[in-house]
Parts: sequence; structure tokens; C-alpha cells
Amino acid sequence: MKRLLFTLLSIVLLAGGASAQISWKEIVITDVDEPTTVTFTTGGANYLEFTAVATGVVSFEMGWSGIRLYYSDVTGAQGDNVPAKSDASTDYATIYQLQVEEGQTYRLTTSSVIQAWTANVYYGEGESQVDLSMTSSYNDGDKYSVIDKNLELVFNLPISVENVMIAYGEQPDGTFAVERPVSDYSFTYTTQCFFVVELNKIIEPMIEENDIRPGEKFRITVNGIQSQGSDPQIYGEDGTYSVTLELDEMPVQVTDINPANGSTLYTFYPEGGDAGLITFTFDAELDPDPMANGGTRPISVTCSYGDPESGSGATHNLPYTIKGNTLTADIRGIRFPETVSSSRGGEQPTSITLNLKGLRSVDGRDVRTNYVGAGTTAVMAIYPLEKEQIQFYYDSDPQDGSLQGYNEVLLWLSAPLLSFDNITYSWETSRGTRTMVYGSDEIEFTYDEMMGGYTAYVPLDGVSKAVPVTMTLVGGTLMNGDAANLEILFDPTTGIDDVTVDGDEVVKVYTIGGTLVKECKQSEAANGLAKGVYIINNKKYVVK
Repeated sequence: MKRLLFTLLSIVLLAGGASAQISWKEIVITDVDEPTTVTFTTGGANYLEFTAVATGVVSFEMGWSGIRLYYSDVTGAQGDNVPAKSDASTDYATIYQLQVEEGQTYRLTTSSVIQAWTANVYYGEGESQVDLSMTSSYNDGDKYSVIDKNLELVFNLPISVENVMIAYGEQPDGTFAVERPVSDYSFTYTTQCFFVVELNKIIEPMIEENDIRPGEKFRITVNGIQSQGSDPQIYGEDGTYSVTLELDEMPVQVTDINPANGSTLYTFYPEGGDAGLITFTFDAELDPDPMANGGTRPISVTCSYGDPESGSGATHNLPYTIKGNTLTADIRGIRFPETVSSSRGGEQPTSITLNLKGLRSVDGRDVRTNYVGAGTTAVMAIYPLEKEQIQFYYDSDPQDGSLQGYNEVLLWLSAPLLSFDNITYSWETSRGTRTMVYGSDEIEFTYDEMMGGYTAYVPLDGVSKAVPVTMTLVGGTLMNGDAANLEILFDPTTGIDDVTVDGDEVVKVYTIGGTLVKECKQSEAANGLAKGVYIINNKKYVVK
């Protein structure tokens, strides 16, 4: 007869690095005639200490837990394995057996316990007495939404099943009009047996076919449940488990993403521009603060890229706005690399992943994922990136001639600048090089529709006009991150004409950027022109 060894009152592990102290709890033996159980707690190794009240074999029946037992000394150091055998009746239960002597104290430690487990402990070498047991992720009457967890049954021993059935179409008497088998289920064996019925794969097609609607019930039945091994146990009375659930309201869904998921975006968008905003549209109004209205998690909008294992990964928390049924995420101002290194070696083009979590509708419904693997309520969008190609060129008035008669230089750029340090004039004198510097806070480039480009007026205060002068843009950067190189030499020996064209010949007037302004007689070419540089009859003229 198996006899009581002891009752485990508690197991305490004090963690603290190399100086951690092990607290041993003395196990008090109160009766030697009945078996008992030991519960192992999670969070690391468990430490046991007991004094044998009789000479013989003490058995720790661990079942299918995967927890290992070791002899230990007073420091808690792991020693040799305690001898173990597999129980022939189950093929899975592991039984650790200690040869003990009456009056001797024994200390044991376990491997790291990742899931709480209860083991049988007794004197003797008997076979397993573990009963087949199960826990379920749902109870009768629970509500189920297509974004909720699946039905998970956790058994303490490996099992097999005969079939899985779904019943629906509830009648007034509580029975169901239709019952049919389903095949969307799976087994996973780790420290326990996880049997999962994939409700989302079963229910979603039924919703699309109008077989079931929110508020209606359905029943899942698992038949023929028994443990594996040479002497199988039947689960419960007849090997059957069933649960009746109610279909909850449909979750909110994303209906549009602009730019569309998968579109190619640029590696940089400047702050304040119209591009770089990504808008997600849903089929219901969103709650801008779900935590204030019963939600369990805050809204999170992130953008990630790269390979964390190679050190090239990064994640940004994005600013966002919610208005009605739209959420707009802002990636402006973030400079993404063109390529990222891979942990497998080499470089690959960068892609970014936007991930939206914690969203709910104003009526309390969660948001359904639009991407397999994103999580039950996460919405994702993935974009490959490329560097924007910018053709940069420039011109000025005067272009390269004398500065005589000018109080400022009109500078024209084909593309906007992201930033620049300053614009510097430099010229040579008998005493060396002289400079005049205008900082970026003094010079403003604005778009000129007539001139088809970006213009700024740079003063000539203090600049010599009698000698060659070089204008340089210092630290210029284009919107794609390229350097904006600009250098113009103004030489008194060359010049540019004012608009003083005469005659009745019909001419075309263009901006310096190539935009046709008008077609008129030569004598009327200057009429109504705004200040700037123009091309008339393939010749450059300036309007002051």
C-alpha cells in the first residue's frame, strides 16, 4: 500500500544573483499511511527538504510535466539526477525514486518550473495513479467573437479524440437544428497536451454564409477523448466534452488604407508636408481614448524596420490623430535608411511595418486584425521604401555677370531644401579673402508658381561689386537627404540684360524654369511681369 510521505507547505526561492540565499522549508511528515501531493511553483527551481520517517523507496510521480529532480546540498546546488523510470501504464508519466533511510535528511532541487504542476508522492514503487484531467478556455454561456481566443483544452496526459462536431440553429426547446463534423483542430505536446479547436476558422465562413448571426448560440463537442498508452483512460464518464457559446457582436474592420498596404514609400518625408501621412479607415467610429471607456490597453501606433538580431532594427512611436472612423499615422520627419543589414549577412532594401494596437469603437467593440500574424486586434500595413530621386539645379539673377546695379541676388532652385546652414559671398582683396554670410534664419525660399521653382532674395550689403564674387550654399540638404551643392561666380566682365525688348515680332515669354508665361509682341513682353528672371527669344532677361 502506498503510504503518506509528507505535505508540501511552501517552496521559496530567493533570487538575487551570486549572493542569493536559499530558504529551505522544512517538510513535516504527519502520517505514513496515505499518499499526498506536492505542488511546484513557477519562476525558477523549487527546493525541498525532508527527513525520512521510514527506510524504503520514496516515489515522486511527476506525470508528463517535464520537471526534473536533482539531489542537492545545503547551498541549493544541483547535484546528480534522482533515478527515474517511465510508468509502463501510461508510457509518459515519469516517476523519480529515492532510496531513503529512516532519520536521514534529504534535500532536492528541481529544474526551472515554467508551469505550476502537482505531483503524487508516496512510499513504494507502485504504478501511476494520475487521473486524466482537463481545463478549458471557455465555459458554457460565454460569448465568442471571431477575434477572440480559440477553444483550448489542456490535458495532463497525451490524448486522442474521435471527432469534433459543431451544432447550430438553436430551436425553441434548446436543441440545435444542424450538427456536422469539423476538421479545424490540432494537438500540441509540451509539458502538457494542448488540444485547440480553431473557432475562428470554423465560425467566420458560417457568418459569411449567414448560418449564424450575433446573439445566436452554437455548441462544440469533442467525442472519444482518451489518454494514449497501453492502458488508456476515458475522459469523464463517456469520453465527451462539450461547450455552448454565444456569438458576440462583429468586431470593427479596416476598410481602406491610404496609401494602400504594399505601396512603395520614400525613405524620408519632411515635417509639414502633405506626404508622409498614412490614413486607416474603419467601418465604425473609433474611440480616441479607450482606456477612459472600459478598455484594457492604450492605443499604440508604432513603425518598425530592420533586423534586431543584426542590430539594424528600430521602432518609432508615431504621432497619430483619430477623427471619426479614421486614424492617421504620421511618419514625417523620420529618416529611414535605404538598406538594412540582415542577420544572415548582406544588405536588403528597407521595409517599414506600421502596427496599430488597442483600437476600439465608440460602442466598445475591438478592432479585427487585417493581417495574419498581427495579433487578434492589431492592424498592420507594410511598405517597401525607396529613396526619392531629386533633379537639383539652380540659377540666379544676375546669372554670372556683374553685380553692379543690384541690391540683392535672386536665387532660383528647382527643388526645395530640407535645410541649409548659410549662404556665403566670398571675394579676394589685397588683404586676403573677404566674406559676407547670411544664415538660414535670414534667407527664406518660397515657391514661385510663375517661375516654376523656389526663390529667395539674398542681400548684397557689404559685398564688393567690382571684383569676381563667389556665392556658395553651405550645408544644403535636399528632401531625400542628398547634399545640395550650389556655387555661382559673378564676374564683372559678363552681364545679363534687363527686359528692354522692342519691336512687333511675336515672342514667347518663359520663366527660368521653363513655364510659358505668355505669347505677345516684343514691345509688350515686359508688361505685367513680376520681378524675376525670364527667357525671351532664347535670351535671358531680368525684371527688377
